[in-house]
Amino acid sequence: MTDDKPTDALVGGVKTAVVHFGKAAYEVAAGVGALFIGITQTVRPGADDDDTTGGPQKVPVE
Repeated sequence: MTDDKPTDALVGGVKTAVVHFGKAAYEVAAGVGALFIGITQTVRPGADDDDTTGGPQKVPVE
């Protein structure tokens, strides 16, 4: 015999819902982060270039 309470199904459902909500929140946060990175790279395309050749650029003048 089991001692099932009428709220056991409700508790199990709430636990499952919390786990799914947490996973969904993580996915939304990852998507917003990727969107932010994409916008930043579009607005400032040269921001990720590590131009470490150093020194001033020489431009010949004719």
